[in-house]
Amino acid sequence: MNLIHLNADRYFSFRQEEKTGKYYLSIPISNSQIDYMEYYEVPKSMVDSYPNNIQEVEDLVKRCREGLMFHISLNERAPDRGGPWYPKNENS
Repeated sequence: MNLIHLNADRYFSFRQEEKTGKYYLSIPISNSQIDYMEYYEVPKSMVDSYPNNIQEVEDLVKRCREGLMFHISLNERAPDRGGPWYPKNENS
């Protein structure tokens, strides 16, 4: 996947899949064995509007971290999903 935007402070990025052209929000996850990325399909308009739509994006990131958005996820929910990475100043 090609990186489009990286928000290193908030631990998320936007990427585009080369073959399909679809856009994804990615968040890092850690379980007991591995660190990996979860990918959530988002509309091109969300990516194009970034960072002007930062509140909308952060709301989606929060719901993804909470495990509420697997219906738009490229990944299946892992039996040992582990936990999402949170910014150091966020108490979650």
